[in-house]
Amino acid sequence: MQKGPQGINEPIVNSNYAQPDIIIAPCLGWSDQNKQLWRIGYGGGYYDRTLALYKNKQHNVQSVGVAYNTQKVAEGDWRPQEHDQALDLIISA
Repeated sequence: MQKGPQGINEPIVNSNYAQPDIIIAPCLGWSDQNKQLWRIGYGGGYYDRTLALYKNKQHNVQSVGVAYNTQKVAEGDWRPQEHDQALDLIISA
């Protein structure tokens, strides 16, 4: 672990220790399209890049979005972009 820009301990990026089993991502919105679950985030792409990195390294990490039912976006109102990564599960209430 090392101190990040906010003074919080963070895993070292190229470390063998940073191999989580699950990534929990907050959702600004979410969508269920083509039998896949998509997270709509805040536009920084941090979760998408992290999930893509683990997939490229063939590390089997489960991705879980956390949202409210009222944040669901209907198919056609939003479309995932090429860099977006589908989630394994959405927990909503």
